[in-house]
Amino acid sequence: MKRCIILALVGLGAWAALGLGAGSADEPGRAPLRLAVQLRDGSLLVGRAELDSLKMVHQSGGRIAVPLDRIETVDVAEDGEMVTVRLRNGDSLTGALDVGVVTVRTAAGPQAVPVGKIARLAVLAAEPARLADGLVAHYRLDGDAKDAGGQCNHGQVHGAKPGADRFGWADHAFCFDGDGDYIEAPGSESLRLGGSFTLSAWVRTTGAAGRSQYIVRQGDFSRARYRFGLRVFDNGAGSFNTRDGNASFGAWTPRLKVGRWYHLVGVYDAKAATLAFYLGGGEVGKAANVRIVGPGPEPLVIGAEHYGGLKNFFAGQIDDVRVYDRALSAGEVIELHVIEASPPPPATQPDEGGG
Repeated sequence: MKRCIILALVGLGAWAALGLGAGSADEPGRAPLRLAVQLRDGSLLVGRAELDSLKMVHQSGGRIAVPLDRIETVDVAEDGEMVTVRLRNGDSLTGALDVGVVTVRTAAGPQAVPVGKIARLAVLAAEPARLADGLVAHYRLDGDAKDAGGQCNHGQVHGAKPGADRFGWADHAFCFDGDGDYIEAPGSESLRLGGSFTLSAWVRTTGAAGRSQYIVRQGDFSRARYRFGLRVFDNGAGSFNTRDGNASFGAWTPRLKVGRWYHLVGVYDAKAATLAFYLGGGEVGKAANVRIVGPGPEPLVIGAEHYGGLKNFFAGQIDDVRVYDRALSAGEVIELHVIEASPPPPATQPDEGGG
């Protein structure tokens, strides 16, 4: 017998009535959960959840309610009804959403968003410390190319100059002139990414489209050692791709506007043999049956590529480059974007004038 599963976002009262013991977001010592709502137009709303559980109803009349803090993401189909719910334990549920709007309390006040406008909803973890798991390199690019990830994969700056970051803070990103500037970190054991990995970077292009420009790259195509790269194509689109020595696998963004900051994240899942590309926290492309050249001693290059010599230099600004030796989940990508898209609290901001 085919069952139709209906999902409804409900409050604590329904949980208590069902006797399933869900905790309240208002319990002493428990911080309210936050939601990130990715809209179909690419924008993102972030705020406090106005709900604390998700209830499933099927034709037999049985009901199951899942605490919101057990949910990682809810992907909404284009019809605005069918959804896929991914739980933090790796399980997933599929059904139909029986609610017309989702309300998020943002800094500007409550925002009621029609479900038909939502592409993905993510429940942000109370402890973002998990985003440090598997981090093998983090180049904040705050005036130098030191690795803040704890693995000492420090980079050497060649020509690039410190400049303003996406918040306008001086000397908190690096400017690349598109004509010889780059940063290189020597190959190391932790950068021998033999399995899943994730690349993340903030970029702002200043050069007109017409040639490829590399943001992050590992491997030399001329020696059949090209492994992976983030770049801006000659048509202005962002690209994340891998190569197995014979074939390339990739995904692309829409054309990036010159002079605007973007957050790009590429995720390679070795177990699933998939590649996913994210723009501003939202998935914009995916590839299946992906393969990649095995790990080697190749350096990690920011702002250029090795292709029988350095070429395809980046023109613009690059900031906060991260490399993970694991595949971040879709929820973690959104979480990372929310964290990095928000300026730190005033106490951590640099003094006026940068430095």
